Amino acid sequence: MKPMSKSGYDCGSTLELQNNIIEGQRHIIGELVKLYCTEPVFDLPEELQKNIRETNEMYRELTTP
Repeated sequence: MKPMSKSGYDCGSTLELQNNIIEGQRHIIGELVKLYCTEPVFDLPEELQKNIRETNEMYRELTTP
């Protein structure tokens, strides 16, 4: 079993964490584009807000010494 960080993310390697952040950002951007294409003014769904918080937490973990 790979070690987990205090936030619950797999911290097996920096590269893996970076890849997870990129995938999270790709998903978030894709969802934002879909929302904007259907309605230029929109509220962020709770699930998307959760994805943003999780990706931000991974980024903080990556940049914290």
